[in-house]
Amino acid sequence: MSEAVPQNDQENKFNLYAKLNDKAFVEHLSKYPDELEPNEANEDLFEARYEALKYKNEASKELKKIYKEVITQETGIKLEESDLKCIDTFLEKAAIEDPEAIKDFLDSSKNYRATLVEISRLEKRFEDFKSKSDLEKKRDVLEVAKGSAKEGVWDVRKWKASPLLGWYFRSDDDKAAISKAKDVYGISLGQVVSEYQETVAQLKTLEELEQLKKESSDRFRVLQSALFDEFPPAKKLLKIVQDKAKNLFTEYEKTGEIPALVEIEKRYATFEKTRETGSLSAFDYMEGFDASQFEKDLSKRFETSLCTDMEKAVKDFSLTGTPLSTMESVLKKFIDKSEIGSKKDEESKDFLKESLERIIEDKGLSKEKRLLLRAVMARNFKS
Repeated sequence: MSEAVPQNDQENKFNLYAKLNDKAFVEHLSKYPDELEPNEANEDLFEARYEALKYKNEASKELKKIYKEVITQETGIKLEESDLKCIDTFLEKAAIEDPEAIKDFLDSSKNYRATLVEISRLEKRFEDFKSKSDLEKKRDVLEVAKGSAKEGVWDVRKWKASPLLGWYFRSDDDKAAISKAKDVYGISLGQVVSEYQETVAQLKTLEELEQLKKESSDRFRVLQSALFDEFPPAKKLLKIVQDKAKNLFTEYEKTGEIPALVEIEKRYATFEKTRETGSLSAFDYMEGFDASQFEKDLSKRFETSLCTDMEKAVKDFSLTGTPLSTMESVLKKFIDKSEIGSKKDEESKDFLKESLERIIEDKGLSKEKRLLLRAVMARNFKS
């Protein structure tokens, strides 16, 4: 008499003929070089290929999500589905030739995300503690005070016959130790021992957190390398982002509009922040990009655009019933600027002053406007 198969096992058992009603599975099978006979003898092989398809789809979804999120966070660039096609191309091939590799990359992607959460959690716990140096100072102060006090009563070991006499004749060192504990930390004599023990416990917890953080960081770097260095499509994705960045940063050559230049500057600042603070990907987005020359060119474009806008504002100005106030109002958005390209504060003020002086020197400018510009400068740019 044969043993009955448990109900759950029957439900979970791979059913080849049911799976062949899955269009995606049939298309997946067509990509293998062999043509397995669809019978029970080959059912295990078909099941392995079905699992490969499942892992491929899951890996595609998870990996795309990570690359899109990380790259957008680090650069502000949003990847299109077409940019991510190289991931599917790789996974399609790997599902046939090396399905275990897909499982490895899928596991890496999940662990990468989980490790980021873990690091964030540990950082949050760190915030609940004073700095390690502060705790160590407190421990040292209380350790000295603890030697002069026991359970809130003066140490009777030295003055067994008369604790009160011992209190009265306590040493200068004892006085200083207790006074420091009270003055610095607000801790009375009776609290010294318990506060010392609590501080030591906090230091131990902090050291344990530091060790956990180190372990998490080491694990993160391994996962980071697996996804952004070892994963074959990663280099293609980096090249796509680098090309998008270069196109973005050369847009300043096509515009003289200050709002557009400001937007480009903001986007560039995102890249700079990633480079300075470290990244989740370890991608070098600025490889081969002359950042120094870009900053100089963009700054120059800011200066040129501002001068052009200011000259136009003066040219379009018409005398009114309150000429000086109106001229100041027209130029206020320029005069109030504390930053122009790479120039800041006094340097930007000097640039504005020089620019207004050049406008005044324009022989085509009316005497009225020259007079008003000199008055604006006298009121707003102190010598």
